[in-house]
Amino acid sequence: MPLPIRLVKLLAKAVGIRKLVKAALLGPKRRRVGACRAARFSARFAVEEWPVEDGWAETIRLAAPLRSIDAADRPKAAPRRHIVFLHGGGYASEASPMHRLFLASLVRRHGFLVTNVDYPLVPEHTAADTHRALLQAYRDVAARNPGDVFFLMGDSAGGGLALAFRQVLRDLAEEAARAGASDDGAAPRPLPMPQACVLISPWLDVTLSNPGLADDAARDPVLSVDGCVAAGLRYAGAIDPKDPRVSPAFGRMEDLGSVLVFCGTEEVFRSDCVDLAARLDAARGSSCEIRVEEGMAHDWVLAPVREARAARARIADFLRRFPDGMADAL
Repeated sequence: MPLPIRLVKLLAKAVGIRKLVKAALLGPKRRRVGACRAARFSARFAVEEWPVEDGWAETIRLAAPLRSIDAADRPKAAPRRHIVFLHGGGYASEASPMHRLFLASLVRRHGFLVTNVDYPLVPEHTAADTHRALLQAYRDVAARNPGDVFFLMGDSAGGGLALAFRQVLRDLAEEAARAGASDDGAAPRPLPMPQACVLISPWLDVTLSNPGLADDAARDPVLSVDGCVAAGLRYAGAIDPKDPRVSPAFGRMEDLGSVLVFCGTEEVFRSDCVDLAARLDAARGSSCEIRVEEGMAHDWVLAPVREARAARARIADFLRRFPDGMADAL
């Protein structure tokens, strides 16, 4: 077992991490501290910030080209691969300092533009509010950055939300195509479609009903099944928790493009991630690459470990496959 997971498990046992995480997911509203607000980034970054419903979004780019950008990415640093990032936190917590460091590395080392969306959170808001705010934020990002090639990325709850939102965008595109065919070609203002998704330890089913997760749950030092399910039901609100907007594992997998998934062997979401990869590969218009890292726990890609650095390089290689230029629009 790698050293990081041994340390995590020792710490989890010593301080009761599962109970602490469960309490955080189910607790009352907490004051936002703005770990990813513009003022938290150093002067080497230029950050454009604007409000969204009970939250904010910020687009992060380099203030000037830096030598620290990987050579393979340097010619691509100005325009225009653009990641729309959705943070984890059980739909109850805002983006954290760990998220800020992760996003900064994507910008600084690989030259991506990154827009972080700090979306509405429970207990004041539910999935319906989150999706409404996210769609508006995505429209704002597209309008502010015309011609960019967009990607969706998220970790944990944000990973599930990224896949759910990708399914929503596909459905909107299908509706627009049908409306155009019936209304003499009339169509709403185009919205660029994401060219790919990157999902990091995604929470794909808030009910955690996969029969294969019992062994995964026993190995997870951080997340408990009962805590996740209770938090997921609170996030669902009036929506059926198996509705794809809440649990994208129950959605259609066709026409979702390329998806890259990361998870660890020591996390409760592993079985859902493996099943997702198989379903995407079997679906028309979709494909999936998955990395199940031996000995790694939930959200390991954001951790300061060697395996995470390799994963970030793999993310950059994956996104470089997609050409610059205007993405397909709905």
